[in-house]
Amino acid sequence: MPRYYILLLLFITSLRLGFAQTGCTDPQATNYDPNAIENDGSCLYDDLVVTPVLRTLLDDDLEEISGLLYYQNRLFGINDSGNEAAIYELDTITGDVIAKYHLIGTENVDWECMTRDDQYAYIGDTGNNQHGNRKDLKIYKFPLTALLSDGPIPADAIETISFHYEDQTDFSAKPKNHTRFDCEAMICLGDSLYLFAKDWVHYHTRYYALPKTATGEVTAQLRDSLPIMGLVTDVTTVNDSIIILLGSFVDGHFLELLYDYKPHHFFAGNKRKIHLSHSQLGQPEGIAPCGGEAVFLSTEKFKLGGMSKKQALFKQSVGQWFAPVATTGGTSPNLTLPAIYPNPANGSFRLRLPADFHNRDLTWTWLDDRGHRMCAFKDHFTPATAYHIPFFLKDGHYYLELSNGNRLISIPVIVAGK
Repeated sequence: MPRYYILLLLFITSLRLGFAQTGCTDPQATNYDPNAIENDGSCLYDDLVVTPVLRTLLDDDLEEISGLLYYQNRLFGINDSGNEAAIYELDTITGDVIAKYHLIGTENVDWECMTRDDQYAYIGDTGNNQHGNRKDLKIYKFPLTALLSDGPIPADAIETISFHYEDQTDFSAKPKNHTRFDCEAMICLGDSLYLFAKDWVHYHTRYYALPKTATGEVTAQLRDSLPIMGLVTDVTTVNDSIIILLGSFVDGHFLELLYDYKPHHFFAGNKRKIHLSHSQLGQPEGIAPCGGEAVFLSTEKFKLGGMSKKQALFKQSVGQWFAPVATTGGTSPNLTLPAIYPNPANGSFRLRLPADFHNRDLTWTWLDDRGHRMCAFKDHFTPATAYHIPFFLKDGHYYLELSNGNRLISIPVIVAGK
């Protein structure tokens, strides 16, 4: 066979293989393609409504809580416009404020979000819903170690990053809640800070990037837009590979999960909406990871007509939604996210745990939904083995904490039908 025929055959074969490799790679999707090895962002999902666990109502000082940060097993929050330029440490069991850290030399024009990396905390003075024409948007940056000491955070420890949006050219005053350039959501990944717009006009979100080491005035570069049909009120990451948007709209509140995306293309991978429902769920404003593939959610005080809901703290497991995916070249979720199944459990259950928990003695601790310890013991863990719910646990929400001596993971468990 002439050489050019062989080359042509190889070329055609490679094209066919290439086309066959893309598709939906998530086994939990309704259009999962078991032959796909590269995610093309086409996954579709059934509607899902979950009820987060109410941890506690929050102190009256936190009626307008707008952002959360979790650091060294401690939870911190901020209030939005018109409140003190301060960070509050929260007791996650009682809801009390147990410490307050003023940021000296700063002003809370409209603080809306918090994030961190391994060294620094970042506070976004990014709220812009009054008229959409702010020219003083900024991010405060300070060492995380400042949250480990008593007293205020001194002015000389705080850096300021001022910014403007690449695509905003009109700074005329708009009616309240009629701007595309409000923002209440920020994450830190790699060398960049990413801001997610709260678009009151189109109910889309856009995300912007700016360098986290910036000084002075910088331009937040527009990266992409997503027709989320809602208002994004915060964002967080799990394992630096899964992005979770928190939001609300007229039909309720939601989490938007973004995962298995290629680097820096957050909206090009899987996009899954999870609806939130709880009788005490007011206006969701804050989200932060809290270990064990779970997140804390905070809601501010909410009044509408004759209805009133007090500010509160919730906890929600998220690991169960990230099944292993077959992918090449993208940013994939951790394929060993801890999970319990079935959940709800009514007697026996099995666990999916990371490899460093396999075939070894673990410390097992059962906690109620307020964090009170119900029992603790040591037992050997072997994958695929069935374990039993402690006989004295009644139907309700619990947490199973597992320690291998080096690290601790926490898994929300619903006991039902015992």
